[in-house]
Amino acid sequence: MAVLGFVVYQKAVAVKPAIGDTAEATPLVTSGLPTADETVFLELSATVHWRTGKPRSYHPDLARALVLLQAREVTSKWRPAQYSLAQHELAARVGRPQPEASGELEVWATEVRLELPEAVQQHLAKMDEAQRRGLLWEVDTLNETKIRTYLREDALRTPASAMVWWLARNQESVEQAVGLAGVLTKLSQFANGRNEADDSAEAQLLIDAVRKLDASTRRPTAHGLAEALDQADLPDLARALREEFNLPALRQIVDLRAAPERDTASSGLAGEP
Repeated sequence: MAVLGFVVYQKAVAVKPAIGDTAEATPLVTSGLPTADETVFLELSATVHWRTGKPRSYHPDLARALVLLQAREVTSKWRPAQYSLAQHELAARVGRPQPEASGELEVWATEVRLELPEAVQQHLAKMDEAQRRGLLWEVDTLNETKIRTYLREDALRTPASAMVWWLARNQESVEQAVGLAGVLTKLSQFANGRNEADDSAEAQLLIDAVRKLDASTRRPTAHGLAEALDQADLPDLARALREEFNLPALRQIVDLRAAPERDTASSGLAGEP
């Protein structure tokens, strides 16, 4: 009777170690975590948790090393001033259980906190303040430059444009503008670094400004401006205004009847009979 023999082969299967339900914890406090600035480092504190099926003496060290490795990867991407953002990313990354490569344990961390050393915080605060002041200074300087350019190249380009500029801002104070003619002329000259101006261009500016006024006020205004320009030692501009608006030239009024009497008196004083 034939006997059939059976040979049974068993294939070896790797069995994953069982992970226990009981978690253990250990504190992690360290410094020297890198940042995007090679000269600045962060401090880390956290509570590291792990679960394992086979207790081993090295498990706490391994769990801390795994969390620290991930912490270094996260913080090295952030600038020192952004350490709070790095903390949020790290807390989210290590906050859920993750299996270790050998499968012996799962590791996660809570109460994750990143901090800058106090000396570094003070230094960064001073740098931020200096940068803020620098930006404000740049803005102020830019505005000042624009104003100076506007005044020099437009508003105070000539004595006439200075008066037109002042009239545009004080449309109800024509008489005051007349009184300020000399001052505005000096301002224009100082602003442009010159002592003489193009009289024809200035005269045209003044004429154009006066023509924009009501018809009833043009000649009185032109007369007042002409007088002020004479007082400011700008006779050519005064003459141009008078010619344009048909104004009489300024002449000294002489009492002809009084003249002979003054002459006689003078003669009497000279000893005539």
